[in-house]
Amino acid sequence: MSILQQSALSLAQSLRQRKLSCRELSQFFLQRIEKHNPELQAFVSVWRHRAMLAAARRDAMLRLKNELPPLFGVPTGIKDLHLVRGGRTRMGSGAFYPIISPIDDRVVASMRPEGMVFLGKLSTSEMGVMPVTEPDIHPPTRNPWDLERNAGGSSGGSAAAVAAGLLPLAHGSDGAGSIRIPSANCGLVGIKPSRHVVPSAFWDPDPKIMYTSGPIARGVEDAAALLDAMSAAKDGRYLRAARQGSLPKLRIGLCTQSPIGAADAAHAAAAEQMAKSLEALGCSIGDAATPDGSVEEFLPIYGRMFLAYPMIRWERTQAVSRWVAEFGRGVSKEQAAELQARLSERYLRFMEGFDLLITPTTPEPAPKVGLFSTGNPRDDFHGAGRYGAFTAIFNITGQPAISIPSPSSALPIGVQLAAPHGRDELLITVARTLEQQLGGPFPLAPAYRDT
Repeated sequence: MSILQQSALSLAQSLRQRKLSCRELSQFFLQRIEKHNPELQAFVSVWRHRAMLAAARRDAMLRLKNELPPLFGVPTGIKDLHLVRGGRTRMGSGAFYPIISPIDDRVVASMRPEGMVFLGKLSTSEMGVMPVTEPDIHPPTRNPWDLERNAGGSSGGSAAAVAAGLLPLAHGSDGAGSIRIPSANCGLVGIKPSRHVVPSAFWDPDPKIMYTSGPIARGVEDAAALLDAMSAAKDGRYLRAARQGSLPKLRIGLCTQSPIGAADAAHAAAAEQMAKSLEALGCSIGDAATPDGSVEEFLPIYGRMFLAYPMIRWERTQAVSRWVAEFGRGVSKEQAAELQARLSERYLRFMEGFDLLITPTTPEPAPKVGLFSTGNPRDDFHGAGRYGAFTAIFNITGQPAISIPSPSSALPIGVQLAAPHGRDELLITVARTLEQQLGGPFPLAPAYRDT
């Protein structure tokens, strides 16, 4: 089986069995990046020399030790909203002074002992504001399934890299859907875990923090293993959940209408088909009420979140970033927390009577490049906000949610599953069961399946 056909966990097993060296594996993906990144714009920094030195160290450890973490030696990348020791961070923006970080942030520090090889930094929308990755500092990040379309955002580089086989799996982060939206657009699995499963990257003490890191991968087991690597628990619980095998009889709520509009026919049908698959496995399906909400209610909370970024020269940011931040300037932390609590209480009722919810991840296919770059920030944000209408709910509440691909369309369609807070293991077990029903793990984008 070729490297591109193997899962990340299978590649790690090949390393442990000496069928492959870490240097060979890292070199393989570095060559893929060199070949395909110019058209995709998934990586903003590539650390060839550092990565090969790290790979050599991993090979030495593989010769000396038998017991190593599940993803030891597997190449990955870090989204460029995060700090990696010795690496430059730009956060998708020209508004920051160049940052060569002397430290890892808390998420990267949590991943470091797992022994993966960091190949570089992955593109993001400016400060993670938009659900498309089209910052001013480099060309748009394109979707490997259709280069005329955007990969999604804000973890667009992570999704594009995995869907094109530039990486076997990648780090992402999510403040309103930024893992799940690009995963859906690119035919991948993306997990936003429960609040506080993964440490706050920047030591933020907010008990109701909306953003978190999570994995993007081609399969649920790989995503679960990477979530274990990021999490505070460090006990392998998420990979065990993916391998559990038995599915309890669950009450499933189905909703294809977001707070600001319905999904198109194909995306609604994909969610309905996923619900039918669970019904065939013994679960009961009911209609979940459409949650009430609007972009205007969300904006002050969202804007306040972005005001926390340091060293920003706002005049150098994109117009849409400045527009979003304006909504945060007139809101205190206390007022934002109160607004979030009010919305959270409302959205938690969406879950009442159900063990799990199923929705489309996005209401439509990946947008064409440039669709939300009209120069009118209000129109751009409201248009793009439609893509986060199903996902942002669970950032407000802090519940875990996962996007998994539906095999029902030429262009990828993602279906979102959400569970009560703290039930991440249940969510992963259900997602893996569905993946097996659908014939996953899921393939690379067709144009990138060469060896």
